Amino acid sequence: MSQKDDIVSKEAVRERKAARQQRSGETSRGNDATQLTDEEGEEVSIVIHKMNAGSKGLISSGLEEKYFKSLDEALMEVRVEADNITKPKIQKIPFMLRDNDNFKKYLEPRVVSIGPYHAKDSNLQLSHRIKLKLAALFIRDGGIDRNQLYETIMKKISNLRECYANEATMCYDNNIEELAWLFLVDGCALLHYMIICDQKKDRDDTLKSLKIKKDHMTFVQQDVFCLNNQLPYELLELLMGLHKENDKLKNSMENFILNSINAPTDLFKANKQNYKLVQIDDM
Repeated sequence: MSQKDDIVSKEAVRERKAARQQRSGETSRGNDATQLTDEEGEEVSIVIHKMNAGSKGLISSGLEEKYFKSLDEALMEVRVEADNITKPKIQKIPFMLRDNDNFKKYLEPRVVSIGPYHAKDSNLQLSHRIKLKLAALFIRDGGIDRNQLYETIMKKISNLRECYANEATMCYDNNIEELAWLFLVDGCALLHYMIICDQKKDRDDTLKSLKIKKDHMTFVQQDVFCLNNQLPYELLELLMGLHKENDKLKNSMENFILNSINAPTDLFKANKQNYKLVQIDDM
C-alpha cells in the first residue's frame, strides 16, 4: 500500500469515527441505534428515530388545519359561553302578551310605578309625591344617613342595572345619578309601604295622613306584584341592611307577601328555614 493510500485510509477512518460519534449523540437524545457489519468488516450504525410524545407524527399540516382546528374553535366557544352565563333578569313582557287585555292587569301598574319600566309613564306621576313621603319616612324612622344611602346605591349601580334587560335602563346611560335616585326613592317607598301594611294599629291613620285612599291601597298592593313593575331583591336587601330595625323589616316584608297571596302564614313561619324569598324572575 502506498503512502498516499495510507493517508486516505486514515482520513476515512476518522470520518467514520466522527459519523459514529454523531450517531451516538442522536441515540442519547432518544433514538435507538443498531450496530451492523458490512462486507468489508466495517461497523455500520443504523439509527431508528423515536417519535416524541408531542410530535405530529403522521398527521399532516393540512389535516390539522382541516379537522383539529375545528376542535380548538369549539373549545373556545364553550369557554366563551361559560363566561357569558348570567343570572335571570327582569325582562319586559313580550308585546303579544302586553297587547292581550286578559294579561294587562298582571303586567301594567294602575296607580304606582316601581322600577324603571314605567317610571316615565305620565298616567302614574300623581303617585310620585306619595312615594317621596314614604321614602322620607323610611329614611327617618330607620336612622339612615341619606348621603351614605345614595353613595351605597351608586357603588352598586352596575350590579343593579344588570338585574334588568338592557332596554330597561338604556335611557339612563348618560344619567346614572337619576337611575340611582329612582332606586333610592322606589326602594325605600316600597319597604315603608310594607311596614305600614303590617301595622296592627294606627294603619288607617297613617294612610290617611299620607292621603292614600283605601281603594288605592288595593291597587297599590296589586301593582307591587306586576311583572313589569319590579325592583331587584338585591336593592331591597341593601336598603334593609341600613335600617336600624332590619329583622323587623324582613318580617314585615314576609307578612306583606303572605297576606297578599293569601298564603297560610302559620305554616310558612313554622317551616321558615325551608323557604327563601326570591325574585319572581328568578323562579
